[in-house]
Amino acid sequence: MNLSQTNFEEAELKKVDFSDANLEEANFKNSFLRGANFSNAKLKEANFFKACLGEIRLSKDVNNIMISGADFSHADLSHVDFSYADLSGVNFERAYLFKTNFKGAKLKTANFKGAYLINVKNLTNSQIKSCCYWDQAYYKGDWDKYKTEWIYNETANKKFIKKIKTDKDSEPEKFPDYSRWKRWKGYSEQHKVVIPISYKIHL
Repeated sequence: MNLSQTNFEEAELKKVDFSDANLEEANFKNSFLRGANFSNAKLKEANFFKACLGEIRLSKDVNNIMISGADFSHADLSHVDFSYADLSGVNFERAYLFKTNFKGAKLKTANFKGAYLINVKNLTNSQIKSCCYWDQAYYKGDWDKYKTEWIYNETANKKFIKKIKTDKDSEPEKFPDYSRWKRWKGYSEQHKVVIPISYKIHL
C-alpha cells in the first residue's frame, strides 16, 4: 500500500494497521497513533512532530525497519521497542522516550537535543555519544507518586552526563556530524513545548 507523502495531520489512528505500507515522507503531525502497527512499514523521512506513538509495533525483522531521517521531535515514544533499528539521522528533539528500548539500535547523528530519556532501556554510552546534542538531553528524574508526574533531577542529570563524558572507552571512532542540525529550523523554535500530563517534568 503506497501512502507516501499522505497527510495524516491531527488524525485519530489508534491501533491502525499500517503494516507493509510505504509511508515515506508521510505527515503524522499531532496525530494519535498509540498501539498502531508499523510492521515492515517504510517510514523514511516521515514527520511525527508532536505525535503520540506510545506502544507502536515495528517489524521484528530489523532489516525491514526503515526509519532513518524521520522526524520524531516532541513525539511521545514511550514504551516503543526500537531494538536493532537503524535510527541514523532521526530527530528526537524534545521527544518523550520513557522506557523506550534502544537495544542494539544504530543512532549515528540522531538528534537528542532536549530529549526525555528517563528510564530508557538498553541505551549504552557508545550509542549516546554517536548522537548529536546528547549532552543536552534529560536522563534523570524522580517519579512523584503523589503528583503522578516526573520531577527532573538536575543534579543527578549533570552527574550522569559528566560520567558519560569521562568514559573514554565509549568514544566514537568518528564524532557525529552536527551540520544538519545546525541548519535545522525545527518546530521547537516555533512552538511551546507541551509535556503530556502523565510525564510532566518540572524544569
